[in-house]
Amino acid sequence: MTSSNSTVKFITRHTAWILIAWFTLPKALATITITDPGQNVFDFTADAAELSGLAWVAGTAYAAISDQASSRKVCQLNIALNLVNGSITSASLTAANLLSTGYDLEGIAYCPPRGTWFISDEGQDPAGGFIREHTLPDGNLVQSLAVPTVMMNNRPNFGFESCTWGAGALWTANEEALTQESALSTASVGSLVRLQKFNHQLTAAGQWVYPTDSYGFDSSFTTAERSGVSDLLVLPDGSLLVLERTLGITPLPSFRNRIYLVNFAGATDVSTIPDLDGASYTPVTKTLLWEKNMGSISTRNFEGIALGPALPQLGTTSYSVLLVADNGGGTQQHLYALVIHGVVVPPPLTQWRLDHWGTTNNSGPAANGADPDADGLRNLLEYAMARNPTSGDAAGATTFRNTPTKAGLHFTLTTKAPDVLVRMEKSITGLQASDWTTEGILETRTTAGDIITVDAWVADPATLERLFLRLSATEQ
Repeated sequence: MTSSNSTVKFITRHTAWILIAWFTLPKALATITITDPGQNVFDFTADAAELSGLAWVAGTAYAAISDQASSRKVCQLNIALNLVNGSITSASLTAANLLSTGYDLEGIAYCPPRGTWFISDEGQDPAGGFIREHTLPDGNLVQSLAVPTVMMNNRPNFGFESCTWGAGALWTANEEALTQESALSTASVGSLVRLQKFNHQLTAAGQWVYPTDSYGFDSSFTTAERSGVSDLLVLPDGSLLVLERTLGITPLPSFRNRIYLVNFAGATDVSTIPDLDGASYTPVTKTLLWEKNMGSISTRNFEGIALGPALPQLGTTSYSVLLVADNGGGTQQHLYALVIHGVVVPPPLTQWRLDHWGTTNNSGPAANGADPDADGLRNLLEYAMARNPTSGDAAGATTFRNTPTKAGLHFTLTTKAPDVLVRMEKSITGLQASDWTTEGILETRTTAGDIITVDAWVADPATLERLFLRLSATEQ
């Protein structure tokens, strides 16, 4: 347990600070596996054509993106699960939000620390692809990310199919090889794509080569055989999964899905390599976690993946995973339920650091005692109060209350910071660390939803010649 006077607040409005020791994320010991609860395809009816990407929000709330050309629609879904085995019990469309811009939208990712949504767009050839940030439900554009020039060389309809946020990073990839390198997949050889990472500041932070599978069979019944990356899923600890989709694996055209775990050990960051053909580099490796032949029904074209809620009855590291299908049009929708095991979820404070600074280290601007936005609130208190540590706005963080019978502070905390205890302390000198105490301090705490409202006070302040008050944050 580490303790800090994360912020010191005096009646005279002076402030002082003490740095805190750091906590680091332990190495993951669990092995990631995926199991199938055996439900098979779950069908439901909704006016939400051609769903491509899927993202979990909270509880039973999910959002899916429609890749119907120029529709620019985000579909809000309510998907209920059987928490005993991870199967789906019901699904329905609750709302549809129109985005302000876009053409061929494919991937969607929710970013909790920003409260925004990232949407990948394959674009309208030859315009190339886009990664945009939006607010919902109004659909307003926040910004378009600066995509590396090389990633704009996508082939028509083989661009940014994927989008995922987690562990302080955003990921996307081209579905199949860029125009200047490799080739599209064949019956015997896969394609080379680039996994593109953006850091917590949403700037490009690396590319790695990922080899896709071949599609396995040249069917005489179609010329649309293909194999590529249809979506990505980043886990809370930063592990990356790839959803591959193949058409043409048997004489009768069939869809097959595979989920792989990516291993970046020894792989080359190819950000500075304009053309992979003839270049020297080491690609990532991949481990197969799950596969299924979805058959020849054209609407069972599963191309979106989302991590859902925890399934503690199946294990402490077990979580729901859902796939969504592009039905090609119409109102018949398809989901597929899986369960992933071995998911390592960082402690809440560590996750908060990942979300805001892309690191687990309690150092530099991410340190508990740092104040990177220079607003007078140290990070540990920003975290406990559910404030943005990069916004530079401490207004309303605390309110000083002084009456003839009470002197104290009013403030709010979040239930999502269970690993930090915030208490008011008092001193009659305000000079020595040993002078500060909680003795004689009274407080009330009221919880409503995620908000804890705290009123802390000292009785009969008029009997004291001087009184200093501060908030002390202790990491549990």
